[in-house]
Amino acid sequence: FNMHLPSNALPMAFALGILANPGGRRPAGTRPTPLPLAVYTRAAVAACAVGLALFAATVGRADAAWLRAESARRAGDEAARVAHLHRCTELDRARSEPWYELGKIRFRQSHASRDIPPLQQSYLRTAAEAFREAVERHPYDFVSFMMIARCEVDLASFETGDAAAREQLLASAAENFEVARRLAPTKRYLMLEGGDLYYDIALIHAALGEEERSLAAVRASKAQFQRAIDMVGFTGDYNAPRYAGRAKAEELESLLTGRPAPDPDRPE
Repeated sequence: FNMHLPSNALPMAFALGILANPGGRRPAGTRPTPLPLAVYTRAAVAACAVGLALFAATVGRADAAWLRAESARRAGDEAARVAHLHRCTELDRARSEPWYELGKIRFRQSHASRDIPPLQQSYLRTAAEAFREAVERHPYDFVSFMMIARCEVDLASFETGDAAAREQLLASAAENFEVARRLAPTKRYLMLEGGDLYYDIALIHAALGEEERSLAAVRASKAQFQRAIDMVGFTGDYNAPRYAGRAKAEELESLLTGRPAPDPDRPE
């Protein structure tokens, strides 16, 4: 049964109603059920049916809000979509999808607001919180864990004067990525995302003159890109982004160590 369909209330209430009179017609010569037991049984069934109907109606309204959000997305009305998604989270508090969609919207808005740092920072915080709500409801949502890590890395770039806050964000980002990787160890694109994530962490440390931390991050980046290359197992255009990612990590490593980068073995 899909409990998100309010029509399920009807067959379930019917089944409960049958339980209130399990024998159908009473055979001749048998004594009737004592009145108090029959009344209590029917009252319990009625209460269950009402509760089920209310639950189904609430979830059905959440489904309607979700569908209205999808319609707003197709129409390009982002403000209406956000409003409907928030309504969906209020009506069905166990659903993770609207929180994930809200996080994606705010993350995208943060990138569109690069020229206004306070607004970008606000969008990033809101996005990270939405993705955390998503994983709280769906602990195996590796994409949301990855997006939390992306938000935290971007937020860390604003903490130029607070080393403790910056390190906390970067450490949390690395931890969330590792959670995502454990949840989806065979996802090739996740390794590519991880390479970019650690590369961005390396850039933050390098910009602040923290060469040792930058070097550790860039080597982690290179390892993720290499893992992505190994997981694909063949060359060609499909693997080109992975080779390009490894090449940029090697270039940054070369700048940090003063040693020339190895010749890139790009696909033919």
